[in-house]
Amino acid sequence: MVEKSIREDARQQEYQRIAAEFHRSSKTREDYKRMYQDYAVVSTELWADHDRLDYDSDEWFNQNASDICIEMLDNLCEGKRVLAIGAGLNCETAFLKRITAQEIVRTDLVPEEGVLEEDAQALSFPDGSFDVVICREMIEHVPDSDAVFSEIRRVLCPSGHLLITTPNAFSLTIDGTFHIRGYTPSSFLSELIHNGFTPRKIRGNLPYCFHGLKIISMAGIKQALAEYKQIEELTRGYENLYYIGTNLFVLARKI
Repeated sequence: MVEKSIREDARQQEYQRIAAEFHRSSKTREDYKRMYQDYAVVSTELWADHDRLDYDSDEWFNQNASDICIEMLDNLCEGKRVLAIGAGLNCETAFLKRITAQEIVRTDLVPEEGVLEEDAQALSFPDGSFDVVICREMIEHVPDSDAVFSEIRRVLCPSGHLLITTPNAFSLTIDGTFHIRGYTPSSFLSELIHNGFTPRKIRGNLPYCFHGLKIISMAGIKQALAEYKQIEELTRGYENLYYIGTNLFVLARKI
């Protein structure tokens, strides 16, 4: 228990160091890229540590979020061209493997095998290149969200669809560095409409199921995850979870 706590404290110190270094930078594209590269190193180490007390909770949280996205997409991607923005993380790799499509193009500011280096604020693809765009837990990180929405509309075909997720601002600490902005449930829908999208489906996950569950798990209360799973089964499909959940999930159509 003590050793695991020491490892977690060391990771938190590393996150703080990265944030402090970024605050001292000029905030150019290369500064953002360098920050995300540093975070990726810490994240890789985090997911390699299967013995940490909150590993199972983290794994379930990501799995549950992916389940919600798959349900919302249904068969929308079959035979279609799909663009996944900000898709360089391991959890995005696992999620996208569950999607059946004609083609899935993955992009991120930090390139890796199978992932193209692209700035979501200025994509290199021609107009109308994709039928579906997937943008999960990314819009809260970019300096210019309006530019991202504009680029998504541009590369989508007429009546194309956007699946987008972001943390609920009521459950997120907006630090101004890694999480630049936050959206409340209503402001997120307004933002999508303002940028030329019509929301078709909205979903949410359980309240407190990220930070709250992590804190409980780190305290060694092992039955917490089992209780969260039970509550999730009882509330699954409850549309009003969108307004109280930890994350906001929206499937919208380009207009």
